[in-house]
Amino acid sequence: MNNLIPDWAREHFALNYAMVDDKQVPFLVGGAGPPLLLIHGLSASLDWWQYNANELAASFTVYMVDLPGFGRMGQMPATESMSRYAGWMVRFMDAAGLERIHALGHSMGGHIAARLAAAHPERVDRLVLAAPAGVLPDAELEHYALPVIKLLREIPPRMLPLALRDIRRADLRTAWRTGQDLVEHDVLEMLPLIQAPTLLIWGDDDPVTPYELSETFQEQIPDSRLITLNGAGHLSMIDQAAAFNRHVLEFLRADQE
Repeated sequence: MNNLIPDWAREHFALNYAMVDDKQVPFLVGGAGPPLLLIHGLSASLDWWQYNANELAASFTVYMVDLPGFGRMGQMPATESMSRYAGWMVRFMDAAGLERIHALGHSMGGHIAARLAAAHPERVDRLVLAAPAGVLPDAELEHYALPVIKLLREIPPRMLPLALRDIRRADLRTAWRTGQDLVEHDVLEMLPLIQAPTLLIWGDDDPVTPYELSETFQEQIPDSRLITLNGAGHLSMIDQAAAFNRHVLEFLRADQE
């Protein structure tokens, strides 16, 4: 595996390994403070946190890992469902020595983080869901072709090489199967089980997980609040990185006050 530590992370992060399901899994860790686990989205990688991780690491020990089937783990067999990805995250936490964490997930990563918090409330202190998948308005994957095309058109030019690289690194069958699972199995019934205080961050111009869904998440998660980033799309952590980071830090630091 090449480029395990990207240039943007070299100053603050170190490469480490965890043995998960008898496979050696690389991950990045850096910073100081309570542990914060970042979970990326579909066909992405930990590199999509490059405008957030360094700033978050000033107050938290940030852990970043590519999910099986994606990014640096593209050659590793992917799990079969979102629930199994949540289980894999628990086993990763065990292997990395993480008993309790704050969790931040984007899109598919938000779906996984929500499942993790609902099924294992004793492992999650605070939860941040950025444009989470999991309650989608349509169960046919083909109907998301146009929103995905819109999303691709919104990717900043500076991020296009990364987007193309991650698409090449991910197994296409894995991406399709995982996307199908995302739209066929929602988390609606699990949301009321989330005990962790939860911050929802949504761009009001999101073409993939429409902003209207934020109301459903907020209504169903008992202790939750919503931050709207006006003018941001699905990639709010990139579109408005400064505001995104500020809101995440303010929310997570509440436990430290």
